[in-house]
Amino acid sequence: MSDSGNYTCTYQAQVSGRWIRSHQSEPLGITLTRPPPQPKVSRHPEYPIYVAGETVTITCAVSNRDSAERFQLVKGSTSVMNSTRNRQPLTYTIKSLTRDNEGSYLCFTQMQVSGRWIHSPSSPAFVMVVTNPPPPPTISMNPDIPVYLPGESVTITCRVPRGTSPGGFQLLKDSNLLKNITSNEPSLSFPIRNVTSRSEGSYMCLSQIQLSGRWIHSPSSNIIRISLTDTRPPPTITVIPEQPVYVSGETVTITCEVPHGESAGRFQLLKDSIAVVESTRSQRSLTYLIRNMTASQGGSYTCSYQIQMAGRWLPSDLSIPIQINITDVPPQPTISKHPESPVYVAGETVTIVCRAPPGYTTGRLQLLKALAPVIDSTRGQETLNYTVRHLSTSNEGDYTCAYQTQLWGRWIDSSPSQPITITIAHAPAVPRILVNPAYPVYMTGESVAINCAVPNGNPPGRLRMLKDGATIISGQVEQNGPSLTYSSRYVTRENEGSYTCLHEIELFGRWIHSAANHAVQINVTDVPPPPTVSLSPTYPVYLSGEDVRIACVVPARYDFSRLRWSLRWSEGNVTTEIQTTHDPVANSFGTVDRNGDGNYTCLYEREVAGRWIPSLPSESVTVHRLAVRAVISMDHQSGRYVEGSIATISCSDPDWNHVNSFTFYKDSALLHSLDAVSGHHFVSLTIGNISEMDQGSYTCKCGITVLGRHLSSHASNSMLLTVEEMLKPVISIDSDDVDIGGNLSITCMNMRDHPGVSFFIQRVDDVSSSRFRPVLLKDNIAIFTVTNVTQGDGGVYSCGYEVMANGTVVAYTISERVEVTVNAKSWTQLLTRYLYVTGVAVLIVVVAVAVAIKLKKKKGSANLNESTEALNVVNPTSTKETTL
Repeated sequence: MSDSGNYTCTYQAQVSGRWIRSHQSEPLGITLTRPPPQPKVSRHPEYPIYVAGETVTITCAVSNRDSAERFQLVKGSTSVMNSTRNRQPLTYTIKSLTRDNEGSYLCFTQMQVSGRWIHSPSSPAFVMVVTNPPPPPTISMNPDIPVYLPGESVTITCRVPRGTSPGGFQLLKDSNLLKNITSNEPSLSFPIRNVTSRSEGSYMCLSQIQLSGRWIHSPSSNIIRISLTDTRPPPTITVIPEQPVYVSGETVTITCEVPHGESAGRFQLLKDSIAVVESTRSQRSLTYLIRNMTASQGGSYTCSYQIQMAGRWLPSDLSIPIQINITDVPPQPTISKHPESPVYVAGETVTIVCRAPPGYTTGRLQLLKALAPVIDSTRGQETLNYTVRHLSTSNEGDYTCAYQTQLWGRWIDSSPSQPITITIAHAPAVPRILVNPAYPVYMTGESVAINCAVPNGNPPGRLRMLKDGATIISGQVEQNGPSLTYSSRYVTRENEGSYTCLHEIELFGRWIHSAANHAVQINVTDVPPPPTVSLSPTYPVYLSGEDVRIACVVPARYDFSRLRWSLRWSEGNVTTEIQTTHDPVANSFGTVDRNGDGNYTCLYEREVAGRWIPSLPSESVTVHRLAVRAVISMDHQSGRYVEGSIATISCSDPDWNHVNSFTFYKDSALLHSLDAVSGHHFVSLTIGNISEMDQGSYTCKCGITVLGRHLSSHASNSMLLTVEEMLKPVISIDSDDVDIGGNLSITCMNMRDHPGVSFFIQRVDDVSSSRFRPVLLKDNIAIFTVTNVTQGDGGVYSCGYEVMANGTVVAYTISERVEVTVNAKSWTQLLTRYLYVTGVAVLIVVVAVAVAIKLKKKKGSANLNESTEALNVVNPTSTKETTL
C-alpha cells in the first residue's frame, strides 16, 4: 500500500551545451486496494454423484456480505451466471440434470472501486458428476392368475435386465416399502404363503447399485396386483309378471341374474330340484320363457351360477325359490249394441251392453275397445251398459267385453266376448274456397270469381254457395261435381258480403253436409277520380336538356291518408312507367323531363285495406324537345395570331336548323350578336389589327324560334385566341467594306417562329433590291448574296419579313439599317476572286453553326413555349361577315 500516491514527471533539453529542465507534468494519482475476499461455493443436496433428472442448487457467498458487491459463477472457463443484485449471494438451480451439466464449478466476487470492478480470487472448485439411473427391473408372480382364494400361495420375483450389475432390490406394496434386500444376484423372490385380505394390493420393485458411496435407485418396475375373492354370492331370481297365480295359456319369464358387481358366469335353472336349463357360455343373466302355460309347468324354481377365474369355475349358492301356480281361463261373456245398425253418423247415440254367463254372480265386467279398457263395472254386477252420445270418429272400432274373477288375490280375466263393430260415417270434406283475383278490396266494375272445390282424394257430391249464411238468389250457386264457380263480371256494391260453400254427399238415402268452410269477404270501393296534370314551365316546345316539371294534383276536397303516384310516358304504341313516388303527406309530385318526346299522363293510388287502388288516368300533356347546338371555329384552328393580323371566327349549327341569330362571347361576356341569313346555318365574325386585348376564350350560341318560342342553344365549344408579338429581325453583313468585283452576303434572322413568313431585303434608295437573291432560307434565317459587286451596290440596307394568310400580307416588320461601302479595285480583289468559293463555303459553315445554336436554344425552351407548328390557314365561306 506504500506505493499509493500522486506521480509527476519532467524532461530536459540541451540548449547551447546546457540542460534545461521542463516544468512538472500534471500529477497522476495511483490508489492501491486489497482484492475482495475469496468466496465459497456450495451445492444442495451434496452428493458425490448425481442421477440424471435430479435437481441441484449451487450457491456462491462470502462471510462478510459488505465485502462483495456481485458474484459470478463459472463452469470450466465459461461464465454460467452473474448476480443482478448487489451484496446478495448468487443462487443457481439446475432442474432435471443431464450429462451436459457435468464439469468443474467455481465462483468469483467483484467489488467496484473508483469505477473499476476488482475481482476476488476464485473459490475452491467442485466437480459435478452425473450418471444415468440403472434400468428398471421386471416383476412377475407365480402362479400368474387374476384372482386368488384365501389360503393359496403366490411368489413374487424381481429381476434386473441382462447385462446389468445388481446391488440389491426393494419391494413396494401400494407404494410402501415392504422389503429392502442387498444382493448381488440378478433376481430375488418374495414368497407369500396363505394369501389373506392383507395380501391384496399393487406390487412393484426397484433395483439399486452403489456408486461413489451413494445408492442409486432404478425407476420402478411395472405393477402387478394380487386380488382375493370369496365364494360367489347366490344369484337373484325373478318372474315377470309376478302373480300369485297364473292362467293357462299365459306367458311368464323367469330370470336369473348374478349379483351387482359380480362377473358373468354359467347358469343352471332347477324346477323342484331338477335341472330345467343350463347355459354353456358366460353371461350375466339367464332368461327362461314359458309360453302357453299348462298345469304341468307349475312348481318351485331355483337357480345358481358359476364364474371362471384363473382357469377354474367357482359355483355360487342356490337362489331363493319362487313358486308358480296355474289355473284355467273363465268362460267368455256376451256383447250387443242398441240400436243395431251397420253404420252410424257422427253425432248420433248408441248403447253397448255386456252380460256375464248365466249363474255368474261374483266378479266385475270390463268393456274394451281394440283390447284397451274403456269402462269397468262395480263389483257384483251381471250386466254393464255403456252409452255413447254425439258419436265421432274417435268412437269407431271393435268393441269386446270380459269379466274378472278373483283367485288368491288376483283378478283373473275371462276370454273376451265376440267383437261388435261401430262404424262412423265421416262428414264430407270441407271444400276449399278461393277468390280470383284475391284482393282485400275490389273496385266497382272489376271482375271476381269465387271457386269452391272438393279437396283431392275425396268423393264428389253436391256443392252449394252461400252469402252471409243465406242462399244466393241469382247466378250459379249449386252444382253436382268436384267444383263450383260463382262469378261476377262487373262488381257493384251489392256484391259485398261474406261468402261460404257447403259440400254434401248421399249416404244410405240421406244427404250429409260438411262443416262450413272459412268465409271469404268481398269488399267493394269506387274508383278514385282522375288527377289533373300540368307542365311547368308551359311551352309548346323545349330545348333538349331543359328541365320541365310535371305536376299531378288530386281532385279538390279528395283527401287520403296515404297516396302513391305513377307517371307514364308513351311514344307511339309503347307506354312506359318511368317514375313511382311514395308520399304519405303531399297530394302532388313532380318529375324532371327525361329528354324524351312523348305524351305524359299520371295517376295516383289510394291505399284501401292494404291494397293500392289506382285512379283513372289524367289527361295527357305533350313534351316536344328540340336539339339546338352551336359550334365555333377560327380560320387558324390553333388560335395563334400575330399582332396586327386578322382573325375570322365562325359560329354554325351542325344540325342545319333554321337559325335566326348568332351570339358571340369572349371570356363568357357578350361580344356581338348577328342575325342569320335566311337558309344559312352559320355566320362569321372578323377581328382586324389583332392586339393583346383580343386574347381570350371565345364561344357562341345560336337562336331559333319554334311555335312562337325563341330557343337559345347551350354554349358552344370554346376556342382560345392567343396573340404573339412581331419582333424586329436582325440584319448582319459579312463585311461593311466590299471591293468592286467582290461578293456581298447579307443575313436576315427572325427571332420567333411565325406561320407564312416571307423574307425581303431593301436599300434605302432602291426598295426592290432586285440584284439580291437568297441563297439559303432555313429556320427563320435568310441569306442574300450579290456577286461581282459594283460601285452601285453600296448604300444603306435593311431587311424584314411578312406574315401571309390566305395569300394576303397580314403583317410585316423592318430591321435596323446597316451601311455597305464599295472600294475601288485593288490587289486584294484578285485574291478575293480566287478565294470566292472558299469564302462562300466558310460563310455556309458559319450560318450552319448559328442555326445549330438557335435550335439548341429552342429545344431548351420547349417546355415554356407553345407548340411552334405552322398555322393552317382556314378561310370558310361566309355569307355574312362583320369586322371589329
